[in-house]
Amino acid sequence: MRVAAVTVFAAAGEAGLMSAPLKALNEQLSMVEQSVKAAGKVTPGVYATVQKMKGMVEKVIEPAIVEAHGADQQLVYVTHKEVLACDTSYQSFVDNDIAEGWAVLNKTKTEWSGCEGDVEVLKQRFAKCLDDRDLLVQHNNTICCQEFAMCPSEGHCETVKLDQAHVGCDYKSKKPEECFAHAESLVASLEGYFIEQDARYEALRLQCAKFTSAVKAKVAECAYLQEAVNAKVSETNDWAERFNNGGEAFTQKCATRCADYKTCRKEKETQYLKITGPCESGDY
Repeated sequence: MRVAAVTVFAAAGEAGLMSAPLKALNEQLSMVEQSVKAAGKVTPGVYATVQKMKGMVEKVIEPAIVEAHGADQQLVYVTHKEVLACDTSYQSFVDNDIAEGWAVLNKTKTEWSGCEGDVEVLKQRFAKCLDDRDLLVQHNNTICCQEFAMCPSEGHCETVKLDQAHVGCDYKSKKPEECFAHAESLVASLEGYFIEQDARYEALRLQCAKFTSAVKAKVAECAYLQEAVNAKVSETNDWAERFNNGGEAFTQKCATRCADYKTCRKEKETQYLKITGPCESGDY
């Protein structure tokens, strides 16, 4: 009987400890205990050994397994949270960083487009300024040339008609008083002419000075507009560069975060499967 009892225990031990779950092992030990009791004749040592093994299962092995199971469950929970953290982090990037990135790019594009519009407006103003300047120069040249044509040299306008005073008097046959009276009558007839010419010349001189001043002012305005065009073109190029650089950086950032997310998921899922795989397959 002793041999039978030991044989039964050994078979149960091999089958239970190596392949059966904890509950099945405990049941096998109980069966051995009942077999030993049913045999009626067994040495105290064999029965005590069975009792000791059963107590070890209940008081040592089972608590250790329960404790380890709790630790494993906690590890599964933590690892699962890490997997979800990969999703949460990337979703936050999609919802916040990407939206913010697009907002910055759109704002930059708006500034760029606005500068391009300002450039076109300034170019139109500059072109009109050049046309106005050319028209002023043309009028200025016309007026000032008329002034110069009237009096090409100093004193010309005062002497241009006085030569007529020497015409029409024969000094050999007439008395000096007669020639003088004749000359005086000729000069007297020119008085209105000189007054008119003086007034016309003065008007031309004033117009010439006015147009000259206007031309200078218009030239200065055109120079200012040209500088404004150049400055706005430079600003437009700067915004364009910002947009292009920002777009490249944004694209690279998205690619990097996407790659990081895939790596995170792969690593955390691998860890998770290493822990949960044996449990899910029943190999524990």
